Amino acid sequence: MVWIAVLVLTLLSSFVPAILYAQPLASSPVQQAAADLDSAKSQQVDLLSPKAYAKAVDGYRRLVDLVRRGRPDTEVKPAIQQFRQALETATKNTAQGKAVLGEALAARTRAIAANAPEVAAKEYQNAQATFNEAVSRLEQNDVKGAQKTGKEAVAKYRQAEASAVRINLLGAARAKVAEAKSRKAEEYAPKTYGQAQTLIREIEAAVEKGNVSLEELQAKASLAEYEARHAIYLATVLDTLRRNNANWERLLLDQEHIVSRIADAIGVRPTFERGVQTPVDSVIRAIQQGHDTLTRQLVLHDAEVTRRDVEVARLSRTIDSLQTAFDQYQIRLATMIEQYQTDLQTRKEELELKRRELEVELRKKMQLDAIDQAQSTFLKTEALVVRAGKSLVIRLVGLNFPSGVTALPKDASPLLDKVGKVLALFPRSRASVEGHTAATGDEKANLAQSGARARAVREYLVSKAGIPDTRITATGFGGTKPIADNLTPQGRAQNRRVDVVIVLDE
Repeated sequence: MVWIAVLVLTLLSSFVPAILYAQPLASSPVQQAAADLDSAKSQQVDLLSPKAYAKAVDGYRRLVDLVRRGRPDTEVKPAIQQFRQALETATKNTAQGKAVLGEALAARTRAIAANAPEVAAKEYQNAQATFNEAVSRLEQNDVKGAQKTGKEAVAKYRQAEASAVRINLLGAARAKVAEAKSRKAEEYAPKTYGQAQTLIREIEAAVEKGNVSLEELQAKASLAEYEARHAIYLATVLDTLRRNNANWERLLLDQEHIVSRIADAIGVRPTFERGVQTPVDSVIRAIQQGHDTLTRQLVLHDAEVTRRDVEVARLSRTIDSLQTAFDQYQIRLATMIEQYQTDLQTRKEELELKRRELEVELRKKMQLDAIDQAQSTFLKTEALVVRAGKSLVIRLVGLNFPSGVTALPKDASPLLDKVGKVLALFPRSRASVEGHTAATGDEKANLAQSGARARAVREYLVSKAGIPDTRITATGFGGTKPIADNLTPQGRAQNRRVDVVIVLDE
């Protein structure tokens, strides 16, 4: 049989004017507002609350304009608020509309699915106008009026749907029935022709009731068209037979030829001395036997498939079990690695702390050894080495400057060379050369003289003893830091001195 496919068009929703979305802005408020409008349309807000939705669209346009013109937040934020309020009102109205006009909405959807807007345009437009009136009443809070008008819209939508279905489904079938009638099928094939007419009447009755699925109606329409084509064929054959009796023999021979072809295909040799029934029965038996054989083979095949499915399920469980064990192993391994890394880090930190402690102890020991070596380097007549808190003071008692002289004495080199060697024992320490005078005479002159002598010593240590320039400084204190009584010649002699102060490591 040839089945006629019937095209069913789905609901086409209207869109917000394209100008709203032309040149989209990157601004987040505009993007969000556009998304909200799209979401509202998908909920049929524009259909069930057109006035409030139109206000929301106007609010969106104003928001787009403000953002494009770079207006401040004091103007943009109120526009966003107005848009939100309008859309919220439209959404609330839509919820009420779906509750009140739900039946009308369903009828409208069915009419659109039946392509009523195209093939039954006037009836559909009439129904839509009534529906719009119901929506308008609802927006005016006239719920009762909306309910009444909605029922009228339901009836009109159903009428439009029925007209569309008739046109879509019955057009081809009715044309074939009319052709069958013109071929005298009503006379030659009344049963088949009547069956086609009965199916068309059933479709019309079902369309009027509106409670049959479109798929069922399509199937009936295709069957009606087939019965009409069948009636045309029968009428044509019978009309040919009526005109010439020899055609009866030709018809019977054609039937025998068809049976012979089928029998040959399955290995049966037919004979027709008693008509076609006996060979047809033989063909049926052969087909049945072949069917039984195939059925048994299919049962065996199904059993094998079932066995393999069981085996596959068993293997799947085994794989799942192995995967679970592997996952658990990975978890344990990851835990072990994490613990090992933690322990390793802890051990590294402990070793680093121990290294630093040993390094400090070693520096302390080296520093004490250096202090001892420094103290043993000088004769008592050359220098006194004393520990003063965090400093080591080398008091150069053997370095004597003649009165008023700042240049180094000629015999100062051996002593200062020893000082350079002592400074080398403290490579990480900074040092300063401090010049002092007795607290007699002019204070400014004393400061200048003590500073000049200290600088002379520093310059020697840098240029001759190889002490880095950045490690050592020179300062003159004049008579501000006496170590003895300035009232006695012996005290003033002690106060006139040069000290090299080494700042020890912590």
